[in-house]
Amino acid sequence: MELETFAIPTFRSANIEKRIAKLARKAAKNGNPDIRVSFGETFIREVDTEYGKAKVEFVTVSVTGKAPRIAGWDFLARIELLDDENLVHSVPGSDIQLDQSFRHHDGYCDHCNSARRRNDVFVLSNGSEQIAVGRTCLREFLGIDDPKASYHFSCSVL
Repeated sequence: MELETFAIPTFRSANIEKRIAKLARKAAKNGNPDIRVSFGETFIREVDTEYGKAKVEFVTVSVTGKAPRIAGWDFLARIELLDDENLVHSVPGSDIQLDQSFRHHDGYCDHCNSARRRNDVFVLSNGSEQIAVGRTCLREFLGIDDPKASYHFSCSVL
């Protein structure tokens, strides 16, 4: 089990706990190990806002679990395809190194074999290969519903 620790604003802790519980239920449904969250001590941190500096209460959050594995595939990253360059949202704690070619991905989907304008592609690995699958193809490829609702790879989750 991997352990990741984050600091989040305290006012977001209930939302995080709810989202991790939902993720844990989905992980269990798909035969993945338990995902657990625990909250540590609170502390005050000064942050920059659009109105100047503000003091915000933070709490440390520890999440224990493994990245989801569905139908023999590990999620490695969500790639947000932008005009100038791509934004890569890697799965925290993944043991698999993301192939550097995905950083300059053009939207090609290895499932439907088409390159078109996409907002996101998801990088998956079965241990021997890494592939990119478009958002609309994930349901068919893995047999699950909306991947963004199931597994969110943005740092904003935690």
